[in-house]
Amino acid sequence: MATKNYLISNVFESTKERISKVFDNFENIYISFSGGKDSTVMTHLVIQEAIKRNRKVGLLIIDLEAQYKHTITHIEEMIELYK
Repeated sequence: MATKNYLISNVFESTKERISKVFDNFENIYISFSGGKDSTVMTHLVIQEAIKRNRKVGLLIIDLEAQYKHTITHIEEMIELYK
């Protein structure tokens, strides 16, 4: 039977550590942002790290022309928030 190895940090802290490593190792960083809940959380976390480091992040948004109006509004609000 396999032994389980538990991590000391939680998912949130582990995510922030991984984002920090990306900033340590790459000059240009881009986020694919769909406007959904997962990409919204990731966008907030990545941009918070970018602000902390005085760096810019590219945001990729693909307009599928069939998105809900609320999703488009949310995307526009996020862009405005982090202009």
